[in-house]
Amino acid sequence: MKISFQRIGDHLFPLPAHSKDGDAGLDLRTVTPMHLLKDHLAVAKTGWACAIPDGYCGLVCPRSGLARRYGLRIVNAPGIIDSGYRGEIQVLLLSDVDVEFVPGDRIAQLLVMPVEKVQAVQVEELSFTERGIEGTGEHMLEVTQFIFSSFWVRLGTVVLLFCLFWTFRGLFTC
Repeated sequence: MKISFQRIGDHLFPLPAHSKDGDAGLDLRTVTPMHLLKDHLAVAKTGWACAIPDGYCGLVCPRSGLARRYGLRIVNAPGIIDSGYRGEIQVLLLSDVDVEFVPGDRIAQLLVMPVEKVQAVQVEELSFTERGIEGTGEHMLEVTQFIFSSFWVRLGTVVLLFCLFWTFRGLFTC
């Protein structure tokens, strides 16, 4: 598959490309120097726009080495490039430590994946599955509700008061 890229600005960095045979993503580089402060967002400009074909999307994904070294992540990972977007590819970064990038540093990778056209259809009821609605934090919600149910709160209060009384019992003598 061939994808057209347009250079944005006057940088001389090469087209996004695979670093090694077998790599899934095309390396994206920053074209501007960046000093990314710990826990601050920064936008890295890549200096390239592209034309993703219909039926595909681009996924801007983190680089594992940068994640391991700096806790660097892409805030909206994966960033999605729709087939109709023609603007510059930009990467929204967040880091666990202060980190410097110089123009040409690889900051992310672009994967191009097929996507199905989907048409939403409203129904009265969804088909049955064994999983059902579980899996979106439902178990943790049940545990939290159990722990904080009124019986357990009252019991916890009684235990706390007993512990306080036992600790300070000498203060309550007549």
